Amino acid sequence: MKLNKLTLIIAILLAFTSSLVASNYDAIEKHKKSISSKFNFNPNRDLDLSEYTGWKIEDYHIWNDSPNPKGILVLSKSGKDKCHACGARMSVVSFEYNKSKWNIVNSTKDMGDYGEWGEFDYDIVFERISDKSYGFYLISSSLHGGYSEGRIHLIGLKNSKFQYLGWIDNMFFNGNDEKDNSNYDSTIHIKKSNREFYDVEVNKKFINGKQIKSIFHFKNGKYRLVKNIKQGH
Repeated sequence: MKLNKLTLIIAILLAFTSSLVASNYDAIEKHKKSISSKFNFNPNRDLDLSEYTGWKIEDYHIWNDSPNPKGILVLSKSGKDKCHACGARMSVVSFEYNKSKWNIVNSTKDMGDYGEWGEFDYDIVFERISDKSYGFYLISSSLHGGYSEGRIHLIGLKNSKFQYLGWIDNMFFNGNDEKDNSNYDSTIHIKKSNREFYDVEVNKKFINGKQIKSIFHFKNGKYRLVKNIKQGH
């Protein structure tokens, strides 16, 4: 297969993958604008981020489902090394609206490298991940030898610090053979449960029409696959 054809196929696939979460992002942005407008929120003005001088605000989200609205802010700092496996540094700040002002509740600085080529290159989806806390997952994709693979990386508050809770595969595409029956895409759903962190449901749709629902539980410190359920015929 010629390189330009392979590149086109990968580009189409990545565009399609992005479209699966576009509606979710639209809802998040609409909510963010609404809640930010209500409180006239500006993170650089309303939060004391002095310890994060030189860090870039990647995204934030505010939940207004409790007496005191709460939010999460994700920051990054470009890495000095620019190798393929070298990412940017990531930090997470949680904050709360109380007594007519925003206050930082938790600041977890420098959780390690996230991304490639020294940069933070993830889409972020914010979610309630337990009865008591909020979190988010990062959507990543990588290309190696014509094979494209996607993962989500889950982050949550545990023992008073934001921590990495594990990763889950959510996409595979063989660019050398677009008819490969292993090619699939998926949608992600966070499902309420009585576990420390909510369950994750991955609905996979393969190129041959096969559909599988994969259920993940948070067990022994990370998310683990507990069940695959075939869907349809």
